Amino acid sequence: MNTDSTPLSLDRASGGTGRGGFVVRQRLLDLLVDAPDTRLVVLQAPAGFGKSVLLDQWVERESRPVAKVDLSGPEGDSARLIDQLALALSDAGLLGEGTHRGEDLSVGRGRRRAVADLIPLIDNVPGVLIIDHAEALDSHRARDVVTELVARLPESMTVAIGCRTVPFEGLAVHRSSPSTLELTSDVLAMTPDEIRCLAAAVCDDCTPEDVAAIHARTEGWPAAVYLSLHAALAGRRGSGLPLVSDEHAVRTYIRAELLDALSPARRTFAMQTAVLDELTAESCDYLLERTRSQQVLDALAESNLLVTPTDPQHRTFRYHGLLRDALLSDLRVRDPHGEVELRRRASDWYVVQKMPREAARHAMAAGDEDRLAAIVASHARPLFDQGHGQTVHEWLEWFDEDGRRDRHPGVAMLATAATAASGDAVGSMRWKAVVDRHKDDPTPIRPIARVIDALTCQSGVDQMLVDARLAQDDLGADSEWYSTAVALEGAALLWKGDEAAARDRLRLGGELGERFGSMATAVYAYAALADIEMGHRERPEACANADHAMSLVDRYGLDYHFTSVLPMVMGARCATVRGDPKASRFLLNRSYVARTTLCEAIPGFAAHSLVAMAETAVAIADISGARQVLREARGFVHSQSCGALEDRYDRVEAVLSSMPVGTATHQALTTAELRLLPYLRTHLSFPEIGERLFVSRHTVKTQAMSIYRKLGASTRSEAVTSAQELGLLDASYP
Repeated sequence: MNTDSTPLSLDRASGGTGRGGFVVRQRLLDLLVDAPDTRLVVLQAPAGFGKSVLLDQWVERESRPVAKVDLSGPEGDSARLIDQLALALSDAGLLGEGTHRGEDLSVGRGRRRAVADLIPLIDNVPGVLIIDHAEALDSHRARDVVTELVARLPESMTVAIGCRTVPFEGLAVHRSSPSTLELTSDVLAMTPDEIRCLAAAVCDDCTPEDVAAIHARTEGWPAAVYLSLHAALAGRRGSGLPLVSDEHAVRTYIRAELLDALSPARRTFAMQTAVLDELTAESCDYLLERTRSQQVLDALAESNLLVTPTDPQHRTFRYHGLLRDALLSDLRVRDPHGEVELRRRASDWYVVQKMPREAARHAMAAGDEDRLAAIVASHARPLFDQGHGQTVHEWLEWFDEDGRRDRHPGVAMLATAATAASGDAVGSMRWKAVVDRHKDDPTPIRPIARVIDALTCQSGVDQMLVDARLAQDDLGADSEWYSTAVALEGAALLWKGDEAAARDRLRLGGELGERFGSMATAVYAYAALADIEMGHRERPEACANADHAMSLVDRYGLDYHFTSVLPMVMGARCATVRGDPKASRFLLNRSYVARTTLCEAIPGFAAHSLVAMAETAVAIADISGARQVLREARGFVHSQSCGALEDRYDRVEAVLSSMPVGTATHQALTTAELRLLPYLRTHLSFPEIGERLFVSRHTVKTQAMSIYRKLGASTRSEAVTSAQELGLLDASYP
């Protein structure tokens, strides 16, 4: 939502006001327009200083192509930040020729997709990238994306960031640069001359004394200036205008000057619909169980006070941020139970509109566990399997407390799978304990619990096979879990050595997974088929399945998912067969990074992926990497009693034992070092990195020194350069 808009009178604005009735801040625009030497612009000030308005006016006057990402409102999803950046750059024509909006921009869908995926697509031409309402980036990971983007964009690009709070710590290094322009509240505040211009446009009889008084009382805060001039229009001269520093007083003033002038019916309408980020006649009608909301919205818009149309047809509206804050504050005081019910109805509305993120947000705001659990049950699995893992994890975190966990076993099943898939063994086992307490409940809990049992494979491969088959017996073929049960049966058969039966189940699991949107299932199934075919020297078939699996990984951004490891490994193996050592090394290094998702929660899959990885490392003569990976595989392989995997493990071990130590050109990084590696290319200090990774400064320093040694580097930048050349930084970001 645009909380920085300071609308002026549309009826009387002239001369110094621009389109939409906003005053033209020419002195500020002169600093921004056609400034090719400025690499970073930071607009940092509280709400109501006109940051968003100024950015919009800049866009209108800028001769260079401009890409803009607005992180306010329902579209401001930090989990999809790189997607939004890619699409904005595409729409502005700043991506390379042949790169189009849509499937070619499938970067960033998973939380491990990187700025490095986006940078090569950007043309080295003059352009502007604007990120507005950056304060909405409430995670370290999303902020680090912006920091890295600023550091790595072509020098021809200017990045502008609008935010309420102090810029991210990672941008501090740029603040003293002559190529950085900072516009803070002191600069954004209106001057007496600007107030005089505005006053002349909206008030015929504003005297110089009025202007001076307004400037003194508001300290040039544009929102307060607007309110004061509104009072002047009403003949009240704004004598009671609050100081900038007193936001409570500002809300009181808004109520007195704007809201009290409304009829009781319209004030109630505004107060209740303020729970919505965007307003349409349909959403308001649904929320309030009424009709003809369009007439009320039009009337409020005509007053030029409460709502602003966001489309030319006046079908979508937004409240001014300051007014919305006041309305919501009134609602919570006057009718707290009513707000809860409105949030619930808003959640239902967004469910109907197929907007699960917004629906979940309102359910959480209402504190409605059952409603959120229903949203999770319907939408978490497909979202997760199609690359939106961070969104799902945010939902699950809301339930991650003892009382809530036990009350919602269905959520616990999804959480067990999601945390295991992301490499969080501790979290997965905690959620699995909840599933185990409910696994004997009536259907549908029981068959899905069996799928979870098969996935986590804590009782060995024989029991995994039993669980997968029992789950299929109880699940309908149209269940989103059925394809997973089929693929799990195929995996168990493969690990036991029954490759013929495994082929049939894996092929079916892949086809069903792709058909019903369980892409993570399909990815593993096709990669496992490729593994079988490669073992039988059916190389064209193996490469076709490996290519298809990797296309799904890249299309749906599944790098964060454990099922992505095997496709990368098999892709590397196929590249070797095709005589492309560069591609083989790149994909193998990418699998090294992705293997951080393999953990004790999924021992069977960890064993399979790591053994195949070691085999491929041997095939391309990365002996050090093979040894490191095989050491990690040992515990997984022997804990599962997987006959076929044990045989493969023994063969790789025998090959490695016959080779001298130091055959490889570099030593392989451990999983802990791989988790640290992406942070080395940021401007974060070791203590700051430690906070991100929940380890001590000493641990970070020790791991960093080990990385330098293994990569043959003596400095942080040299280590980053070496890692980039090896492909170790192309599939992950902090």
